Amino acid sequence: MYFAIAKNSLDCSIHAFPSLLLFADMDNTKALFGKRVRRLRKAENLSLEKAAERARLSGNYWGEVERGRKVPSLDTITSMARALGVPAHHLLLLEREEGEKALRGKLDSLLNKSKPQEIELIYRVVKAIVEP
Repeated sequence: MYFAIAKNSLDCSIHAFPSLLLFADMDNTKALFGKRVRRLRKAENLSLEKAAERARLSGNYWGEVERGRKVPSLDTITSMARALGVPAHHLLLLEREEGEKALRGKLDSLLNKSKPQEIELIYRVVKAIVEP
């Protein structure tokens, strides 16, 4: 699917924000949003009911959001974020999240395609991140 966003006065484009591509597939976006909310809620050790109570939402509605069946309004996203103790924009970080094994496989595949100079640069970057 081809999806493009025209540049605006702030010079924002799809290239600057690749996660905007997710909005081309709304069902996938709802599912990713719900998974993000659930992961953040569990990271805070909150029950669904307690999180919903903090956000002044019903537990049923919160659960529907987590299952990707409901799309919350901006006000509701703000309330959910406050209940989770995170800035609202953290709920919208919808990059696809993969397990460590899958990511290691992708890194290995990229390294196998890389030239020796690129491997050296990759090594330096990773070392700077891992061993600051």
